[in-house]
Amino acid sequence: MVWRKRKRLELLGKQLITAGLCLLVALSLPLTKVRAGGWTYALVYGSQDHGGENDIKLYESGENYRVAAGDTLWEIAEKCWGDGEKYRELAKRNADVVSDPDLIYPDMVLQINRECYIVNDKPRCQGINLPWGWTVGYLSAGDYWSNCAVSGDDGAYIACVEQKRQEDTALTLEDWEACKRSIEAYASDRWGENVKDFNFEHYLSEAGDNVYLYSFVYLLDGAEYGRAETLEIHACVGVKMTQFSQAQFIGFDYDGNITDSVRYVTAAYERNTDYSSFSDVAMGPVEEWDMKGLIEPFSWIRGFHDARLREILGIPAPEEPGSRSLLNRIHSGALRLGR
Repeated sequence: MVWRKRKRLELLGKQLITAGLCLLVALSLPLTKVRAGGWTYALVYGSQDHGGENDIKLYESGENYRVAAGDTLWEIAEKCWGDGEKYRELAKRNADVVSDPDLIYPDMVLQINRECYIVNDKPRCQGINLPWGWTVGYLSAGDYWSNCAVSGDDGAYIACVEQKRQEDTALTLEDWEACKRSIEAYASDRWGENVKDFNFEHYLSEAGDNVYLYSFVYLLDGAEYGRAETLEIHACVGVKMTQFSQAQFIGFDYDGNITDSVRYVTAAYERNTDYSSFSDVAMGPVEEWDMKGLIEPFSWIRGFHDARLREILGIPAPEEPGSRSLLNRIHSGALRLGR
């Protein structure tokens, strides 16, 4: 958890200190120290020559590169991968067209999708795979919930959704570049400076399944709760499409390590059977947006943390304008109708 301008011990006073110095410690899911043990599921580039048999192999998706006159593999590796020393790896990746790393020709098309893998210590199972030492349970705050959320250390959580493969989702993700632009534009229009630091990733699994991720930081203004600080919520969204199913994962923490965990859970997800139905693994409420088939994560993350902060600090939720506010008050028992 990162709160600017003050030490974290001064964040919310004795109530949070007693609760274990974590905003979400009062939730039903237990917290388990995982990263302290060194298992981070970091992404490793290059061949898997020294990897274990359970490691998850991926191919980083990218545009093909057309060789121009005067190009060398060293220059291409430096331009596309940031390191000219990787020219041999680039040649190996394109062994079908590059027989000699010193001989490439104009208009030759090179695959620049880098081979990479996630170090994993255990065989994968069908469905949702938990990171080592993480636990699973129900996550809720106010109206916001996830009936299958996995929890790690220091308030790291991943809400899970599993469905049959949806055509809307496949169509939305088909043009990943356009999808990235739309997500950023939506966040800018709807949330402005509250959302920053986007990073997008796209991989192919060994089986050819698409793995999509995007991460960002959501800034929650402490002024809404009588505080001068700004809470930085580090979030990552993962989506995997298989032949028969799709899974979406929305993770968050406060120290910026959530992406590795979400990438692992997303890449490790498997469902190889054509089930007629799936277990009811869901979350809500879900706000509609133009990215059909994808969960809108910004309003859920904001709503969840807003509700949790108000519970901890004893701040009532603001009343909604008009009849909707009146209806909510009636349903909650705060207002009773006369005869």
